[in-house]
Amino acid sequence: MVTSAEERAVILWQPLSIFERLDDAAILAELRGQALKAYVYRFKAEGRTITGLSKRGVDAAVSEMARKGEVIRELDITLHWEEEAVAVIVKAGRFVVSSDGKEILLETSYGSKRQPRKMGVNARDRFGRVLRDKPQVLVDDPFFFEKAVAKAARNAKRRLIPEDLVTGLINQSLTTAGRLRDVKPGEEEEDSPPEETGAMGSETPEAIRDGQKPEASQKESPPPEPQDLTAEQLSQEARTLGYTSKEKVFEALGVASLKEWRGKATTATPLKEALETLKLKAQAEETSENLPL
Repeated sequence: MVTSAEERAVILWQPLSIFERLDDAAILAELRGQALKAYVYRFKAEGRTITGLSKRGVDAAVSEMARKGEVIRELDITLHWEEEAVAVIVKAGRFVVSSDGKEILLETSYGSKRQPRKMGVNARDRFGRVLRDKPQVLVDDPFFFEKAVAKAARNAKRRLIPEDLVTGLINQSLTTAGRLRDVKPGEEEEDSPPEETGAMGSETPEAIRDGQKPEASQKESPPPEPQDLTAEQLSQEARTLGYTSKEKVFEALGVASLKEWRGKATTATPLKEALETLKLKAQAEETSENLPL
């Protein structure tokens, strides 16, 4: 029997997972040079309607700000390679452009993303139809790096976009043809490879097409339920990284308070995301200090 706490965890995890999968498909479409239209994703999860900006929507909001004299630029990128994933942190800045063309930096923000090297692929029959009674299998993702960089940049830019602009863009997209994508149950899975992988030139393994799992993928575990840090745990971990006060922590995160960070976080575990951002930033600063003159 699922407890209420477990139900809340599933509710938090599922929408974020769906957004990530949809943007995976959008990023691959951009790599192919395809024009994307949907600014907003909307779907139902656990009886609630979830609405939010897609990567294309974030890009559109950035373009709208530029037309009004404010420019968001990517300033720096840091990579942390792991055995099974890559962690990327992008620093972005919001600039105001004066009438004489000078740019003044108003604020900065960091966006992070840890992207696995493998991806889940739907089992399909010989006609390419999804076999919904078969579990997904894990295969190497040839575009995991591109996805990681694009998502980290998306997250950094999203934190610099005023919420009134986001709300206005969502409301406008709800009534504009092509700007809203209503996602039906399971539809986000159909946007995932192998179709995309095949479109880029590699074939779907025959065992996967026929619904069989390769031997290496026989044992699969369910997606983990999100367990976040407490504020005290975050504070303790931050001190070990050299952030000795909450002011320094907020400065590194580009926010004024934990409440603001929670509102802008892109995962179901915002304090873990904050700690990961602090770790990557501290590592980047240490690497910079150790570079030979």
